[in-house]
Amino acid sequence: ASSAFATNGDNLIGIGPISRAMGGTGIAAPQDAISAVFANPAAMCFTPGCDYGEVNFGGTLFAPKPSAEANLPWTPGPVASDSKENIYAIPAIGISLPIDKDTRRWRFGLAAYGVTGLGVDYRGTDLEAALVIPGTGGQNLPGAYTSLQIMKFAPSLAYQVTPNFSVGAAVHIDYATLDLSAG
Repeated sequence: ASSAFATNGDNLIGIGPISRAMGGTGIAAPQDAISAVFANPAAMCFTPGCDYGEVNFGGTLFAPKPSAEANLPWTPGPVASDSKENIYAIPAIGISLPIDKDTRRWRFGLAAYGVTGLGVDYRGTDLEAALVIPGTGGQNLPGAYTSLQIMKFAPSLAYQVTPNFSVGAAVHIDYATLDLSAG
């Protein structure tokens, strides 16, 4: 199969490089603490590293190539520009630790990861110049620069009831930034 070079809107297909490499799986068969804490905290008891503490670091570099074309009433024809090239770093960190040293049935997990984001930067391009509304003294239409980033933190707890059954819970805390270059 060839690469699609596409996204799922502004959401990532999976959390962490391993989950994304497997098409977003992670609920039934997580391979690391990052995807276990995010998709199914109870699965922390069944990851390949469940008999010991596990710390995973991962990252993805996302390099989209957005472009835009606008037909504005005050321009003689369509105005097109490419967004300035941006590279977005998407971090992923996961920790899964046994907290009951004797039976290793209780596990604590903590993960932090980028889950979504997008942005464009048309500042200094023909498109930004065309967005100036005539007769307004330089007022621009919005859209020359935008940036959205959402990071998720998830502390979690799991208990292995039997060798083949566990329960878990996570609290998802989001941190988001949105910049529309509007002051």
